[in-house]
Amino acid sequence: MVGGGLTVPASAQETRAVVPELRVRAQQTPTELDQQRAEVTREELRDLMQRYPPALGRVLKLDPTLLMNSAYLAPYPALTTYLQRHPEVPRYPDYFFNFVGDTHWYEPQTPEVTMRRDAMNAWRDMFFGIMVFAGLLTAVLIFGWLIRYVVGHRRWLRSVKIQTDVHSRLMERFSSNDELMSYIQSPAGRQFLQGLPAAPELSNAPAVAAPLTRILWSVQAGVVLVCAGIGLLTIKRYMFDGVAEMLLVWGVLGLSVGVGFVLAAGASYILSHRLGLFDAAHGGGAKGA
Repeated sequence: MVGGGLTVPASAQETRAVVPELRVRAQQTPTELDQQRAEVTREELRDLMQRYPPALGRVLKLDPTLLMNSAYLAPYPALTTYLQRHPEVPRYPDYFFNFVGDTHWYEPQTPEVTMRRDAMNAWRDMFFGIMVFAGLLTAVLIFGWLIRYVVGHRRWLRSVKIQTDVHSRLMERFSSNDELMSYIQSPAGRQFLQGLPAAPELSNAPAVAAPLTRILWSVQAGVVLVCAGIGLLTIKRYMFDGVAEMLLVWGVLGLSVGVGFVLAAGASYILSHRLGLFDAAHGGGAKGA
């Protein structure tokens, strides 16, 4: 007894000092331990769990108490042995089983799997980019067509109004029907009255201009697409399997569409020649000359 109190042995004082320290250690998370060693243990556990069905990992993550249940772990002797060698796993299940829930956690992380996954990501990114580009291009084309339509309609209204005013003023100048009929029957009067205000720029255009332009445009587009397809098929030889398959699809598609444009241009040329459109164009040009 010291000072009227009981004397506390030195061993009891050491025990009381050690108990709080043990409690603190029990409450520690793996991030407070050796992080590198914990990550190695988690990767080893991940590789080990790949031998078993994915449902086992999900069950153990939902109910970590099963990690201490020898009866439940009896069908999995390798996992039981690993847990006995690493008691920190049942102690911190949230950390060591955080890979459960990943869609590909049970697949072997081999270079082949990684390459296939990267190829699928490339496919998805390319299709997404094409969809975005096609959407923007469609919106721009529609907006441009609307502007062109509005401007053309306003021009048409202005042209109709001008021609109507001119006709009204012209009619007022004739004093009798004979003068009016004489003017209408004259070449100048017929040309004036038969004007087309809706599309004045098309009144003197040759009929063959549209087919010839389309044929030339189809040939140009076809040649460009065929060259693009050949280029993609050439690049395919130097790519790995996933990207090579993607380039093969786009190369064959480009070749097919390009050949289709060229065949369409040839068919249009043959039909235009048989229908005499080119002869009519030459005849119209000779008359105009």
